[in-house]
Amino acid sequence: MPLISVIIPVYNSIRYLDACVASILKFQDIDLECILVDDGSTDGSGALCDRIAQSDNRVSVIHQFNSGVSIARNNGIKRATGTYLYFLDSDDICYITDLDFLYSNYDLIIGQYAIGQEENHYIAHSIESPENLEIRFLKDQLKICIGSFIIRRDIIIDNNIHFPNDIKYGEDQEFILKSISESKNIMQTKKTFCLYRSNLSSAMYKITLTRFDVAISRIRLMEYYRMRDKDIYRYIGNNAVFEAIITVSEGLFRFGMPFNDVWGFIKNNNEVQKFISIDRSANDLDGDKEIKKLKSPIYIRYIQMKVLWDSFIYKSRCSLSKLYHSILKRINRNL
Repeated sequence: MPLISVIIPVYNSIRYLDACVASILKFQDIDLECILVDDGSTDGSGALCDRIAQSDNRVSVIHQFNSGVSIARNNGIKRATGTYLYFLDSDDICYITDLDFLYSNYDLIIGQYAIGQEENHYIAHSIESPENLEIRFLKDQLKICIGSFIIRRDIIIDNNIHFPNDIKYGEDQEFILKSISESKNIMQTKKTFCLYRSNLSSAMYKITLTRFDVAISRIRLMEYYRMRDKDIYRYIGNNAVFEAIITVSEGLFRFGMPFNDVWGFIKNNNEVQKFISIDRSANDLDGDKEIKKLKSPIYIRYIQMKVLWDSFIYKSRCSLSKLYHSILKRINRNL
C-alpha cells in the first residue's frame, strides 16, 4: 500500500501540468501514487496525462466526461489506495521538500501555502487565536487551501467525506472543515506545502451568481454541526452565512452585476430563503438584526451603492494622481 495518494484533477491545463506532476514525482524515497483525473480536457491535457503515466509507473490516469472538479476529486478518492490523501490542482506546484512527518501517524497535517506565481508570490500566514480550528478557518484566520493539507484516507472513507458536486464555490471549504472535525491528532506546521497559482482564466475568477455557492455551503454545514459542535453551529448560523452573502454581493456589484440579479438570487433561492426563515430562538440562534437586513432589498441596494461609491472614489483618486504627476512633469520640463 502506498504511503500517500496524490490526486490531481486536470482540465485544460497543458501549460502547467508537467511542472505540477514533476513537483510530486520528485519524491523518490517514498512509496506514493499519483492519480491524474482528466476532466474532459480539450487542449491535449488528457493525452499528456497518458504520456506521463507511460513514463512513470507511479502515475495512473482516469478519463471522464467534463463533470467538474468535485467529481474528479471524488473519483480520485475512489481509486486511491494510499494511507494518506493529498490534493493538488493541476496548475499548482507542490513545495513540500520531505514527507517524513507522515511516519508520525497524524490524522491531519496542515501546512502553509504560497499565492501568486513562481517568480512572484507571498505566503498566506495564519493568525493565532485561542478559538478552535474550524471557527478560525471560517473567519479566514486559519489559512488552508486544498493543496496545503494532508489527511488520512480512512478518515475520509469512514466518515463518508466527499466534495459536493452540485456547487462550484465552497466545495473545498466543506471538505476541509469536515476533515478537521473528524480528525483527532492534528499537526500544524509552518512549512509551505504548495504554490497556489493566481490563474485568471480558472473557474475561481469567473464572476457569476454561482459565487453564492459559498453561502450555500455554509448553510449546509449548519446541519452537519448542529449535533456535533454547538459553538461552530452557532457561529455559522449567526455570522458566517450572513458574512458570505454580503461579501459575495459586494464582489458581484464590484464587477458590475445588476442589482435585480443579486437581489433576485437572495429572494428566490430556496436554501437562502430557508435559512432566512429559520425560527432562530427555537434553533438556539441569534442574529435577528442581520436576518432583517437580508430580507430588505433596501439594504442590498445600500450595499450596491456603497460599492459603487467606493469604486468612484478610488477611480477619482487615481485620475487626480495621474493629473498631478502629469502637471508636475510639465512644470519640471519648463524650469
